[in-house]
Amino acid sequence: MLGEGGMGIVYAAFDDELARPVAIKLVRSAALGDRARARMRREAQAMAQISHANVVQIYDVGEHSGELFLAMELVHGEDLDSWLAELGPARVRGARRREIIDVFVAAGMGLAAAHAAGLVHRDFKPGNVLVGAGVVKVGDFGLARGEGIGLEPEEHAANSMVPELASRMTETGAVVGTPAYLAPEQILGQPASAASDQFAFCVALYEALVGERPFAGETMRELAANLLASRRRALPEGISLPPWLLAVLDRGLAREPGKRWPGMEDLLTALLDDPARRRRRRLAVGACAFALAACAGGLGLDALMQRRACQAQGQVLAAVWDEDAKARLGESFT
Repeated sequence: MLGEGGMGIVYAAFDDELARPVAIKLVRSAALGDRARARMRREAQAMAQISHANVVQIYDVGEHSGELFLAMELVHGEDLDSWLAELGPARVRGARRREIIDVFVAAGMGLAAAHAAGLVHRDFKPGNVLVGAGVVKVGDFGLARGEGIGLEPEEHAANSMVPELASRMTETGAVVGTPAYLAPEQILGQPASAASDQFAFCVALYEALVGERPFAGETMRELAANLLASRRRALPEGISLPPWLLAVLDRGLAREPGKRWPGMEDLLTALLDDPARRRRRRLAVGACAFALAACAGGLGLDALMQRRACQAQGQVLAAVWDEDAKARLGESFT
């Protein structure tokens, strides 16, 4: 067994026919109504049609003893929560801010691929992102909605989710688990959308960079009230974020879905548009242009020195604008 959660159990297995290791997830779907189970199966089948480097691939969908099961890609790694914990507390993560953002951008590309296919995750959180050696993958699209959380209105009798969410608190009243990443519209029981995923993504990224979520709440009701009133915490003492990054996150955390970024691609492009990175690229391009002018003979340098200067500046440019950088930006527009 690889893990167990509120919605199912995951096992490691081996597909003899295709000779590959797989993960088998048994989804606790028997307690759901026929309509909800049918929807979950349709969404799993739709996800099986998506092949993207940042999405856990689903190979097969079926039923066993009345429960839905999924055969999916076995990813060797850890969840994003664990990866972040290994970096240490937020106050020491500043030096690795760009690395953290790049990992989230990769996960965001997985979300964008699902949105392009008409699917909404509804439960994006660090625990649903797997990080391995050079690999970042998002899993559990549309399948991690337990106990009515994030269900569509026709599957949820209540007009507001606040009473139901309040019933999910621990005996001490502490906010735990998935509700902390919900968008305001989900709190109100409205249908989740790609904009809801964007909100959850920004909550998770803010938490990764700052060390706490943007909206406080000792109880679910308090958290819901702060969310609906857009009352944000101040940054913790000793923690700072550059203004451009705060502006990007502020838009993604807007109360109204229509005021957030038009889509995940736009949000990811903004996260990649780091002013410091832009300056490094301009300096590298300028230095290379200067060296190329020297290579043309305008400065009377020794030919060998000219070639070395060109090569050296080309290496600087390659280090800043490499294939990975091109791919990240290119994928954000696809």
